[in-house]
Amino acid sequence: MQDKLHIYPYQRISEGPINGKHAFRRRVFNLNNKINLDLQSILAGLANYFNSLLTLDRLLPAVLILFMSRAFILGELLPFAYACLAAFGYRDRTRSVLLAVCAGIGLLTVLQGISLGSGIITLLVLLGVINYIKIPADKTWWGLPLLSIAVIFLSKTLIMFITGISFYQEMIIIFEALISGVLTFVFLVAADSLNQRKPLATFSFEDIAAFMILGVGVIMGLNDVHLGGLSVAAILCRLGILIAAFLWGSGGGTMVGVMAGIIPSISSSIFAQSLGIYAISGLLAGLFRNFGRLGVIIGYMLGTLALSMFISETQAAILGMWETGVACLIFLLLPASLKEKLPIQSLGPISSLKEKDLNLTDLRIKDTAR
Repeated sequence: MQDKLHIYPYQRISEGPINGKHAFRRRVFNLNNKINLDLQSILAGLANYFNSLLTLDRLLPAVLILFMSRAFILGELLPFAYACLAAFGYRDRTRSVLLAVCAGIGLLTVLQGISLGSGIITLLVLLGVINYIKIPADKTWWGLPLLSIAVIFLSKTLIMFITGISFYQEMIIIFEALISGVLTFVFLVAADSLNQRKPLATFSFEDIAAFMILGVGVIMGLNDVHLGGLSVAAILCRLGILIAAFLWGSGGGTMVGVMAGIIPSISSSIFAQSLGIYAISGLLAGLFRNFGRLGVIIGYMLGTLALSMFISETQAAILGMWETGVACLIFLLLPASLKEKLPIQSLGPISSLKEKDLNLTDLRIKDTAR
């Protein structure tokens, strides 16, 4: 038999279904497709997460804590950041993480070295505690402030033992923890109003007081912020006095003027001349309230001009006039429905209450006395 190689040309026919079954197709693994799917799922998750953050009840506390974390009391205490984190971030992981990040950014602008590390570590510990521990609903109003006091005191004290023991530093830690606890109690009222989405017109006196303290903390955090050489905090103080005088008259203008005037003294432990200027200007602005917004501005300017002569530095007086002018301009640009949207009646006299409300108040006082 001869060994010959025979070659037969042929053409492969298409493989059709066999016994009703489709032919097997080999699937080729494509790494690029898997990476694309993973990236799409990650991006979709991030988009959903950021969309959940873009709500008023989460963005507003984040902006507040960003500025309040810069607010010093007596030049050394920083209690606002911890109180805001505890009150607004309790049992809300997404919001609390956002608040902790914003508070850390604020601390980076005013602290450095060991103080910065101690503050950030305390924030992280407080963040973990408020998300892990669950306090009964009827005990939150006093349990959460006590919890924040304990966390701040223990965290900073342990860090102090590691870095170096100092009696003066321990006293600072104690006062900072106590003030943070008090502020946590106050901020819980504001957090409850924000969660319930209360309209401004229905705010009670407690709600107004809580948000006013929040505003004081924000203004204290803006003390060193300037735009065009003008102090942002001073402009906001003057604007608040004008609004208070316009809404509540001379009493409200004087009250807000005193509060705005003591802010520099609280922040730096140095008595500021702005206390008398703001108080008298608020009083005169309220006296001219019956003449409308222009009358409020005229009254405020009269008080400012009358007391500016006691300022020894001419440059400071000129800057104060510019800041007053900017505040007056913003006040004029506010909407005409300002009185309808703000809780004017909440600070009204007790004679405006109905007889039924007075009787209820009397009964509550008698029950408390028992």
